[in-house]
Amino acid sequence: MIKLSSGRKRLILFTTSLAAFQTPYNSTVLSFITPVLGKYFHAPLDVLIYVPIIYLIPLPTLMITLGRLSDIYGRVRMFRIGFILFLIGSILGSAAPNIYVLIIASLMMGFGSSILSPGSAAIVSQVFPEGERGFALGINAMAVYLA
Repeated sequence: MIKLSSGRKRLILFTTSLAAFQTPYNSTVLSFITPVLGKYFHAPLDVLIYVPIIYLIPLPTLMITLGRLSDIYGRVRMFRIGFILFLIGSILGSAAPNIYVLIIASLMMGFGSSILSPGSAAIVSQVFPEGERGFALGINAMAVYLA
């Protein structure tokens, strides 16, 4: 158990809850914005459908493996890597000149999310002591369902 000040623990809870929130939120946004992307990029539906799908593929396929790698190499280190991957994918996606770059950006965001999702609950469990852990995990889970 890591001993931290209550302010530091709140900051960690806020950060991990934002990470937990972004995965389902981005999945929803990518699904609903598909028609707009089709008009913007003049892309056919058979290509457009890859934007939300390619984001979701890494989540169930890599979450367990990347969670285990977080246990081995450090939860915070892997959480930072996931955040950086997600951030690079987001920046690349927002500046995408065509649908294919957006699909690659979506894949990067999916990889980042597959690290962030299991990492957020693991970090909360590691930081908060037994008497506070249930509340903190509840806040973290609530962030998922706000999306």
